Amino acid sequence: QLTATGTGLLWYTAASGGTGSSTAPTPSTATAGTTSYYVSQSASGCESPRASLVVSVSQPRVEAGGPLNVYPGSSTPVTAIFTSSNSSLASVLWTDSTECNPNDQLSTIITPVATTGPITYQITVTDNAGCSATDDLIVKIVNQCIDVRNAFSPNGDGVNDNWQVYDGRSCLSKVSVTVFNRYGSKVFENSDYYNGWTGTYQGKAIPDGTYYAVIEFTLVSGKKITTKTDVTVIR
Repeated sequence: QLTATGTGLLWYTAASGGTGSSTAPTPSTATAGTTSYYVSQSASGCESPRASLVVSVSQPRVEAGGPLNVYPGSSTPVTAIFTSSNSSLASVLWTDSTECNPNDQLSTIITPVATTGPITYQITVTDNAGCSATDDLIVKIVNQCIDVRNAFSPNGDGVNDNWQVYDGRSCLSKVSVTVFNRYGSKVFENSDYYNGWTGTYQGKAIPDGTYYAVIEFTLVSGKKITTKTDVTVIR
């Protein structure tokens, strides 16, 4: 409830006009924003000019984002977005809902490391006016889809005819492959590979044997993984 010093106080919601109330208003804090109130003092039948009181309600918001996909063995830093109408950030608290003590502080910026999942983290931010807001971040563990086969048999029988380097592209945005023979000559190259090589070079089948391959996987997270391996062609 608002207060003012004086006697015969009348409260208004406008700078002029309207009917004053002797009961001081209680501003709502349900929504953020700025509201002006006005008060005058009456004595001996005369009313003074109205003085203004500005009430600012600060309501912070925080967005943790997500859900966040993390691949086994990898880690991803997370930074939440904080907004407040009138105040600046005073404190940040991340908690892990799977911990025995959910009040354990993790860090102001967390870097979830993939082990098991899903895991729910909660962030609580407090502004310098003492107002708080919370949001949840769900971290999901996504299995790697990389599975490089080191042999294939492109004999046209419909079984293992293509060289497979992944089981599915759910975790991948791009795959680049380069294959060399034992003399270091390039026999195959593709910058956007879709498990389609059948052991040919310039339209002709390459000899059976073992070749050397360099594969660069680009994950959907943007991380790149380079794999070097032998690959054997058997017809």
